[in-house]
Amino acid sequence: MIDSALIYSFFTYYIVLAIILRSLTSSFYNKRLVNSLTLFAPLLILIIPFSGLPIVYYLRGATGDLSVITVILLSGVITGKFYKFEILNKNSADYFYITVFVIGSIFYITSLGYGQFDPYGLAFESLLIPFGLLACAVLLIWKKQYGLALLLIVPVIAYESGLLESNNIWDYVLDPFLWVYAAIRVFRYANGIIKK
Repeated sequence: MIDSALIYSFFTYYIVLAIILRSLTSSFYNKRLVNSLTLFAPLLILIIPFSGLPIVYYLRGATGDLSVITVILLSGVITGKFYKFEILNKNSADYFYITVFVIGSIFYITSLGYGQFDPYGLAFESLLIPFGLLACAVLLIWKKQYGLALLLIVPVIAYESGLLESNNIWDYVLDPFLWVYAAIRVFRYANGIIKK
């Protein structure tokens, strides 16, 4: 039987390595070489066996599965390099990362035992959060914010199909790497406002 979570992890780290390689080789003059390295080198790196297991197993063990939203955003980075396509424009990206930072701050603080409310515990096999995300996505589509709507719809579909091993929708929506990146973006955004 095919392990969907392992395929998801392989795809995730393929994208991460492709972004890293693209950044490292961006100064090369031979664009065909850059594109070939970006597309094929991550595949070779991930399947290289180390102590009997492919490297992707060790990466997954070290970081866990990244959220579906993080993988979509990373996919947007790599497709943007090839096709000049962006999931979020500047304004919607600012609002998105501010929202992720605020929700993630509340989420991680309460998950550490501060306060009586535990949003992670409430989301096990819950229908409330998926329906809330879909309702927000419908509102975003009505406001013509299709990239933001995509970031809410795809994790719900992945959650309902059981793509990851987790049965908690928070694992499909948020991860520490996304929250840290959002925090960096928010502090830069706030710093820019203060300097103005």
